[in-house]
Amino acid sequence: MMIPFLGLIVGDINYLIQTVYIYNNVYYLMISDIIYGCCGAGTALTGTTLSYNIKTTSPEVKSERVAAFEGAAGLGITLGYILSGSIRQYVGYSYYFLILMALHVLGFLYILIFAEELESSVSENDNEAVNVIPLTSAISSHFTQVFDFIKSYRNKLCFKYLIFVLICISIEMLFNSGVDDILFSYLRYKLSWTVLQ
Repeated sequence: MMIPFLGLIVGDINYLIQTVYIYNNVYYLMISDIIYGCCGAGTALTGTTLSYNIKTTSPEVKSERVAAFEGAAGLGITLGYILSGSIRQYVGYSYYFLILMALHVLGFLYILIFAEELESSVSENDNEAVNVIPLTSAISSHFTQVFDFIKSYRNKLCFKYLIFVLICISIEMLFNSGVDDILFSYLRYKLSWTVLQ
Protein backbone atom coordinates (compact mmCIF):
# COMPACT_ATOMS: atom_id res chain seq x y z
CA MET A 1 0.00 0.00 0.00
CA MET A 2 2.95 2.36 0.53
CA ILE A 3 4.37 2.19 -3.00
CA PRO A 4 1.54 4.14 -4.73
CA PHE A 5 1.75 6.82 -2.03
CA LEU A 6 5.49 7.12 -2.62
CA GLY A 7 4.73 7.65 -6.31
CA LEU A 8 2.21 10.35 -5.42
CA ILE A 9 4.65 12.14 -3.12
CA VAL A 10 7.48 12.11 -5.67
CA GLY A 11 5.00 13.29 -8.32
CA ASP A 12 3.91 16.12 -6.02
CA ILE A 13 7.54 17.19 -5.65
CA ASN A 14 7.74 17.41 -9.45
CA TYR A 15 4.54 19.49 -9.52
CA LEU A 16 6.03 21.85 -6.92
CA ILE A 17 9.18 22.24 -9.01
CA GLN A 18 7.05 23.00 -12.08
CA THR A 19 5.14 25.70 -10.19
CA VAL A 20 8.41 27.39 -9.23
CA TYR A 21 9.55 27.26 -12.88
CA ILE A 22 6.08 27.92 -14.31
CA TYR A 23 7.33 28.65 -17.85
CA ASN A 24 9.01 25.27 -18.28
CA ASN A 25 7.80 22.94 -20.99
CA VAL A 26 4.30 21.71 -20.12
CA TYR A 27 5.32 18.13 -20.89
CA TYR A 28 7.43 18.10 -17.72
CA LEU A 29 4.12 17.71 -15.87
CA MET A 30 3.86 14.20 -17.32
CA ILE A 31 6.88 13.15 -15.25
CA SER A 32 4.54 12.98 -12.24
CA ASP A 33 2.11 10.76 -14.16
CA ILE A 34 4.94 8.47 -15.29
CA ILE A 35 6.32 8.13 -11.75
CA TYR A 36 2.86 7.49 -10.30
CA GLY A 37 2.16 4.99 -13.08
CA CYS A 38 5.39 3.10 -12.37
CA CYS A 39 4.27 2.84 -8.74
CA GLY A 40 0.95 1.28 -9.74
CA ALA A 41 -1.19 4.44 -9.99
CA GLY A 42 -4.79 4.54 -8.77
CA THR A 43 -5.42 0.90 -9.63
CA ALA A 44 -2.73 -0.31 -7.22
CA LEU A 45 -3.89 2.14 -4.56
CA THR A 46 -7.50 1.01 -4.80
CA GLY A 47 -6.64 -2.67 -5.18
CA THR A 48 -4.27 -2.87 -2.23
CA THR A 49 -6.61 -0.89 0.02
CA LEU A 50 -9.59 -3.10 -0.85
CA SER A 51 -7.47 -6.23 -0.43
CA TYR A 52 -6.28 -5.05 2.99
CA ASN A 53 -9.87 -4.20 4.02
CA ILE A 54 -11.11 -7.63 3.02
CA LYS A 55 -8.27 -9.50 4.72
CA THR A 56 -8.55 -7.59 8.01
CA THR A 57 -12.35 -7.55 8.31
CA SER A 58 -14.58 -10.25 9.74
CA PRO A 59 -16.75 -11.99 7.12
CA GLU A 60 -20.07 -10.59 8.38
CA VAL A 61 -19.08 -6.92 7.77
CA LYS A 62 -16.90 -7.26 4.67
CA SER A 63 -19.55 -6.02 2.26
CA GLU A 64 -20.25 -2.96 4.44
CA ARG A 65 -16.52 -2.12 4.60
CA VAL A 66 -16.14 -2.39 0.82
CA ALA A 67 -19.31 -0.31 0.25
CA ALA A 68 -18.09 2.34 2.70
CA PHE A 69 -14.71 2.50 0.94
CA GLU A 70 -16.30 2.82 -2.51
CA GLY A 71 -18.71 5.50 -1.27
CA ALA A 72 -15.94 7.46 0.45
CA ALA A 73 -13.75 7.29 -2.67
CA GLY A 74 -16.57 8.56 -4.90
CA LEU A 75 -17.44 11.35 -2.47
CA GLY A 76 -13.78 12.32 -2.10
CA ILE A 77 -13.26 12.52 -5.87
CA THR A 78 -16.40 14.63 -6.30
CA LEU A 79 -15.51 17.02 -3.48
CA GLY A 80 -11.94 17.17 -4.76
CA TYR A 81 -13.07 18.41 -8.16
CA ILE A 82 -15.46 20.91 -6.58
CA LEU A 83 -13.03 22.35 -4.02
CA SER A 84 -9.73 22.15 -5.88
CA GLY A 85 -10.42 25.11 -8.14
CA SER A 86 -11.43 27.39 -5.29
CA ILE A 87 -8.48 26.34 -3.15
CA ARG A 88 -6.05 26.90 -6.03
CA GLN A 89 -7.58 30.32 -6.68
CA TYR A 90 -7.10 31.37 -3.05
CA VAL A 91 -3.62 29.96 -2.38
CA GLY A 92 -1.98 29.64 -5.82
CA TYR A 93 -0.43 26.67 -7.56
CA SER A 94 2.56 26.17 -5.27
CA TYR A 95 0.57 26.05 -2.03
CA TYR A 96 -2.13 23.97 -3.72
CA PHE A 97 0.37 21.23 -4.62
CA LEU A 98 1.98 21.60 -1.20
CA ILE A 99 -1.42 20.89 0.40
CA LEU A 100 -1.83 17.83 -1.84
CA MET A 101 1.64 16.60 -0.91
CA ALA A 102 0.90 17.08 2.81
CA LEU A 103 -2.30 15.01 2.42
CA HIS A 104 -0.40 12.27 0.58
CA VAL A 105 2.32 12.24 3.26
CA LEU A 106 -0.40 11.95 5.94
CA GLY A 107 -1.88 8.98 4.06
CA PHE A 108 1.56 7.37 3.82
CA LEU A 109 2.23 7.92 7.54
CA TYR A 110 -1.22 6.58 8.44
CA ILE A 111 -0.46 3.34 6.61
CA LEU A 112 3.03 3.17 8.11
CA ILE A 113 1.77 3.67 11.69
CA PHE A 114 -1.69 2.08 11.82
CA ALA A 115 -1.77 -0.65 9.16
CA GLU A 116 -1.05 -4.04 10.66
CA GLU A 117 1.31 -6.46 8.96
CA LEU A 118 -0.73 -9.30 7.49
CA GLU A 119 0.27 -12.87 8.23
CA SER A 120 1.99 -14.67 5.40
CA SER A 121 2.89 -18.26 4.72
CA VAL A 122 6.63 -17.78 5.45
CA SER A 123 8.25 -19.40 8.45
CA GLU A 124 9.15 -17.51 11.65
CA ASN A 125 12.86 -17.35 10.74
CA ASP A 126 12.00 -15.84 7.36
CA ASN A 127 9.58 -13.45 9.07
CA GLU A 128 12.29 -12.19 11.42
CA ALA A 129 14.60 -11.55 8.48
CA VAL A 130 11.88 -9.59 6.68
CA ASN A 131 11.35 -7.28 9.66
CA VAL A 132 15.03 -6.25 9.64
CA ILE A 133 15.05 -5.25 5.92
CA PRO A 134 15.16 -1.46 5.41
CA LEU A 135 12.16 0.21 3.80
CA THR A 136 13.97 0.98 0.52
CA SER A 137 15.08 -2.64 0.14
CA ALA A 138 11.56 -3.89 0.83
CA ILE A 139 10.11 -1.56 -1.80
CA SER A 140 12.72 -2.50 -4.41
CA SER A 141 12.08 -6.19 -3.70
CA HIS A 142 8.38 -5.66 -4.54
CA PHE A 143 9.37 -4.21 -7.92
CA THR A 144 11.69 -7.15 -8.63
CA GLN A 145 8.92 -9.58 -7.65
CA VAL A 146 6.77 -8.15 -10.45
CA PHE A 147 9.53 -8.76 -13.02
CA ASP A 148 10.23 -12.23 -11.58
CA PHE A 149 6.52 -13.05 -11.94
CA ILE A 150 6.57 -12.02 -15.59
CA LYS A 151 9.80 -13.98 -16.24
CA SER A 152 8.29 -17.09 -14.64
CA TYR A 153 5.70 -17.17 -17.46
CA ARG A 154 8.30 -16.86 -20.24
CA ASN A 155 8.18 -20.52 -21.28
CA LYS A 156 4.41 -20.88 -21.02
CA LEU A 157 1.93 -20.61 -23.88
CA CYS A 158 0.11 -17.66 -22.32
CA PHE A 159 3.30 -15.51 -22.14
CA LYS A 160 2.60 -13.66 -25.39
CA TYR A 161 -0.91 -12.83 -24.16
CA LEU A 162 0.48 -11.56 -20.85
CA ILE A 163 2.97 -9.32 -22.69
CA PHE A 164 0.21 -8.11 -25.02
CA VAL A 165 -1.98 -7.19 -22.03
CA LEU A 166 0.90 -5.36 -20.33
CA ILE A 167 1.63 -3.40 -23.53
CA CYS A 168 -2.07 -2.49 -23.86
CA ILE A 169 -2.23 -1.32 -20.24
CA SER A 170 0.92 0.78 -20.72
CA ILE A 171 -0.50 2.43 -23.86
CA GLU A 172 -3.83 3.06 -22.11
CA MET A 173 -2.09 4.66 -19.12
CA LEU A 174 0.03 6.84 -21.44
CA PHE A 175 -3.01 8.16 -23.32
CA ASN A 176 -5.00 8.51 -20.11
CA SER A 177 -2.25 10.45 -18.31
CA GLY A 178 -3.61 13.90 -19.16
CA VAL A 179 -7.31 13.15 -18.76
CA ASP A 180 -7.54 14.45 -15.20
CA ASP A 181 -5.72 17.64 -16.14
CA ILE A 182 -8.04 18.22 -19.11
CA LEU A 183 -11.12 17.46 -16.99
CA PHE A 184 -9.93 19.83 -14.27
CA SER A 185 -9.30 22.59 -16.82
CA TYR A 186 -12.71 22.03 -18.43
CA LEU A 187 -14.52 22.21 -15.10
CA ARG A 188 -12.56 25.28 -14.09
CA TYR A 189 -12.76 27.38 -17.25
CA LYS A 190 -15.78 26.10 -19.20
CA LEU A 191 -18.14 25.66 -16.25
CA SER A 192 -16.56 28.47 -14.19
CA TRP A 193 -16.37 26.41 -11.01
CA THR A 194 -13.83 28.76 -9.48
CA VAL A 195 -15.82 31.95 -10.05
CA LEU A 196 -17.11 33.17 -6.70
CA GLN A 197 -20.63 34.56 -6.61
